[in-house]
Amino acid sequence: VDVYSFGIVMWELWTSLEPHAGVMYANLLHRRMTQANVRPPIPGTRDWDSGESPGPAEPAPGWSALMQECWAEEPRDRPSFQVVVARLQDMLEQVRPSRRPQQSRQGS
Repeated sequence: VDVYSFGIVMWELWTSLEPHAGVMYANLLHRRMTQANVRPPIPGTRDWDSGESPGPAEPAPGWSALMQECWAEEPRDRPSFQVVVARLQDMLEQVRPSRRPQQSRQGS
């Protein structure tokens, strides 16, 4: 299974938008056939134009990089799902609040 679609889902989760919204399928297909690497715009880049500059913050450090690797032009350049899962777990550890051990309650 290829991770390209998962990269698009990552973009949707990040932006809460539909990729290529308002673009007719025929136009999107034409762009895909005539231009290399047609992808949705990435928040915070010059291509991002949703009226809410610079766009939503990256959900976790490394999210954008992983998302772009998932939709790399050449399928052989895309990570495996094992790599994707490992990197997402690393991101989760980075953003998860640290848990302090609960203090034991001592009775009187």
